[in-house]
Amino acid sequence: MDNLTDDADWKGIDMSSVGVVGKTHGYEYRSYMYVTPGEVAVAKLLGAQAVPFTPDVFIKIATPLWTEGLPMVYVPDFVFNRRPYVWIDADGHRELIHGIEVKHRGRAGNFPKRGLRKIAVLREARGISVKILDELWVRMQTYLPIEPYDFGS
Repeated sequence: MDNLTDDADWKGIDMSSVGVVGKTHGYEYRSYMYVTPGEVAVAKLLGAQAVPFTPDVFIKIATPLWTEGLPMVYVPDFVFNRRPYVWIDADGHRELIHGIEVKHRGRAGNFPKRGLRKIAVLREARGISVKILDELWVRMQTYLPIEPYDFGS
């Protein structure tokens, strides 16, 4: 039995999409502009799997965890409308997530450090977990290995 608990703090977060630099000339899907084909792929997969989401939710965190105590601004690609889901990896490991970020891996096969740092700060400061996925990987998928979180487990 998994010991997953949802401790996300959504106070003060407006669940509406914000304009993101670069999205004026990106990829349109269902009247919304995405930056990459991978983001479109995730939007399609989430829709096909009936996972409600809002793209590009503005999250500001006033935290000493960020450089010199200044507020951090993070806009995850997809947020599941304050609902947690369970990501199940190929080994059966289960992880509670509240959203998805799509990024290209660098030449060394690593995700950008800045993106990983923002995800870590968001998790530590607000208990909101965002899963980072590889752009090329998501474009090859026919489903995402997620399921609704059972609050009773």
